[in-house]
Amino acid sequence: ITFSIGVSVLLTALSLTVRSRILEWVKQNPKKMPHGIGLKITTVLVGGAIGILVTISSIGAGAIGATLILMLYPHLKTAEVAGTDIAYAVPLTALAGLGHWWLGNVHFDLLFGLLLGSLPAIWVGAKLAKNMPEKYTRFALATTLTLVGIKLVS
Repeated sequence: ITFSIGVSVLLTALSLTVRSRILEWVKQNPKKMPHGIGLKITTVLVGGAIGILVTISSIGAGAIGATLILMLYPHLKTAEVAGTDIAYAVPLTALAGLGHWWLGNVHFDLLFGLLLGSLPAIWVGAKLAKNMPEKYTRFALATTLTLVGIKLVS
């Protein structure tokens, strides 16, 4: 599991660093992207892969999900991508969490402590994200994830 978490973290970091190049390629090569029923099937397969990543490692729905949504649906506005990704991630993560709770894999003291710290930090993070240029935020996150991922896979 530690190795799969490390790989997921590295994939997330990679998707953050090459996202603009991927999206540029998608816009330049629209005929190479799936359409119609192929797009629907690809979307379901991507959802399955992200579901597995999230359940095993708790990583994947955010940066990887948003990048894949943008690749498959480049015509969407950024706000639509973010909204869809969040609306998808919340029930996905909740169901994965419930599954782990049912299996007895949840440490409740840790859970409540994390929630206590995270809830006010959401406001701070939103303020920082609003005022910082996206390239700096993306770089800091990608660097942190890369270092963590390398530590987990080695």
